[in-house]
Amino acid sequence: MRVFRKLCPISRRNDVFNILLSRRLALPCTFISDTDSSTSDDSSYDSVSVSQPSVTIARRCACSFGTTTGARDVCLPNRRKYSFSRCWYSKEEMLSRVSLVLSERGWDCGYLNGPKIQLDASHVSLIMNALFDGTSDAALAFFFFRWSQRRNGSNHETHAVCTMIHISVLGNMNHIAMKFLRDLVRCRRGGSHDSLFHVLKETSKDRKATETVYSMLLSCYLDQDMLDVALKLLDAMKVLGMYPAAGVCIALIKRLLKSKNLELTFSVFAEALYHGRDLINQTLSLLIHHCCVRGNLADAFKLFSEMYKYGCQPDVVSYTIIIDSLCKSGYLKEATSLLHKLGQEGISPDSLLTSSIVDGYCKAGRLTEAVSVLKVLDCAPDEFIYNSFVHRLCDEGNMLEATELVNEMSESGAFPDCCNWTTVIYGYSRANQVGQALKIFGGMLKRGIKPALLTYTVLIDCYCKLGDVREAESLINVMEKSGLRPDLVAYNVLIYGHSMKGEMQKAFKVLNVMKAGGIYPNLVTYNILIHGFVKKGSLMEAREVLTELSGRGYSPDRFTYTILMNGFFEAGNFQETFHIWSHMSKSGNRPDVISCSVLLSGFCKAQRMQEAHAFFRKMLEDGLSPDLALYNILLFGFCREGDLLEAFRLLNMMAENNIIPNYITYSALVHGLKKNNVHDSKEVAAIRIQQALAKNNIFVDNSTYVAPCA
Repeated sequence: MRVFRKLCPISRRNDVFNILLSRRLALPCTFISDTDSSTSDDSSYDSVSVSQPSVTIARRCACSFGTTTGARDVCLPNRRKYSFSRCWYSKEEMLSRVSLVLSERGWDCGYLNGPKIQLDASHVSLIMNALFDGTSDAALAFFFFRWSQRRNGSNHETHAVCTMIHISVLGNMNHIAMKFLRDLVRCRRGGSHDSLFHVLKETSKDRKATETVYSMLLSCYLDQDMLDVALKLLDAMKVLGMYPAAGVCIALIKRLLKSKNLELTFSVFAEALYHGRDLINQTLSLLIHHCCVRGNLADAFKLFSEMYKYGCQPDVVSYTIIIDSLCKSGYLKEATSLLHKLGQEGISPDSLLTSSIVDGYCKAGRLTEAVSVLKVLDCAPDEFIYNSFVHRLCDEGNMLEATELVNEMSESGAFPDCCNWTTVIYGYSRANQVGQALKIFGGMLKRGIKPALLTYTVLIDCYCKLGDVREAESLINVMEKSGLRPDLVAYNVLIYGHSMKGEMQKAFKVLNVMKAGGIYPNLVTYNILIHGFVKKGSLMEAREVLTELSGRGYSPDRFTYTILMNGFFEAGNFQETFHIWSHMSKSGNRPDVISCSVLLSGFCKAQRMQEAHAFFRKMLEDGLSPDLALYNILLFGFCREGDLLEAFRLLNMMAENNIIPNYITYSALVHGLKKNNVHDSKEVAAIRIQQALAKNNIFVDNSTYVAPCA
């Protein structure tokens, strides 16, 4: 364009443009209304803009500044020179253009400026088709559509709307077509859609455009979560020999995966390939990801391996999905093997893939191998990769090394962010080094790093552990002043802090503040309150919270029942404890080892060992695996009764299940042996433990269980 301007003077340039336009070489003329709203007042039609549309327009208007004789080659009057800039036409000019086109096609256009007359749907559709057929200008038809709607004082019928949809698609005004289709879908929600399919077919002007319209309609149904109607439309399209566009097929497959209809998903995938839709890589990646999310790694790996069958090669996205899932499932050897294969195929792993495999090794505690992966890939670690190492060091309690690693990050070009420092603060908090956690927080502020919501939540937990709930509450105010809004987790931590101190009134005050802010309690909140009342010994109040919990539509979980069972057990009310356990079983909450331990303790404390033993056997039949604490409860109960036969039987069962006795086991046996007047009870107890372990090829030093009692 710059070369053209240099070579041609202005006057000559205008002549050239006129010639180009009159010869119909390229430049289409499209009019776009300044507003999409069909409910605007008359002033919205005062001007209409003109802009150059995309070269993909299906039908073009040959605009010249002379006159032509053919009805389809009608020339529209235009006093302005055509330009690439945005031009504006008044309502009167647009009506003049409409009048001229219709007159050329034999219409009497006196009504345009005369008294208001009612135009029915068929007339509107005929006029719009005439305007488009005469000019190939969808915007002119759209102007008439809106003008006539405003003139009639009511919305057009479906027939006219569907006609406008087809014209919009043919004129490359797909955004207008989508708007109309969305409105049609919304107003028919819950009703029949067969008539809409029929009218769209009836008003069709071009087969290819109709396929596009149906494809767009299917997309609208998916957006409105109307999967059944979308599938019905798909069947109707197939009858007509049509099929949705690739993007819509992918959206449909996503929705089918969400509905967990894997069989139909593969069927749609196969049909899309048959109809030539290029979506293999994207769709296979979706299917692989879906299988991985459901934990079906075998099917995911099979799909990944069969990508070559479909004529495509796995890309970095497919590799990342499968490697990430393998790492999360602990299959690090297989993930590393795939990583090497990726390199052999000439695909460079991106930062996400590298982070996935490094994180997998870090979570497995294999830090040396994680470093080796980085060296092999010749990859400089970023903040995310560093955080995997920091998180693992914190999990191992190696806080000094974790802190040093974060401080050294800048040396390799990665600068510690809020996430890195929050991980360290959380590590110190879990290690009960609250003072050090607060010190790290202070250093983070000095570096100019703005704390995130999670950072404040961890600090609130730190102060609650110290018993300084007042300081924890002040952090809520600091958060709000810095523009952060406390979430449910932050409030739950604060409520827990008050509850553990027995300050239930203050806990409920926080609850009310939370509700006033539009944040409503969840099951965790109610469990915290129940725990607080139980700890305080206020069992009736705990019961009231349980009632409110159920009234708000929440179902108590095992943790809820276990808290209550423990509370009534500690209060000596074993009957109520057993009642709660029975209710838990009937409500569909399968008791776990912890809840069973509470009930077993009750039987043993009440010296009802026959019932305790029967309950233990039932627990085993239900597939629960007792832990060391549960074995010790039952073993101590038998020893207190002097029943050494059952006690030794339990000891052997522990060894068979690879559970190493501790000093509680040892002291229980000593107590039972003494009750049976066995001499050297300590020595005998140690020997019996060694024998039981050796029988199962377990060899440990007796200090493992004897030392605390020695």
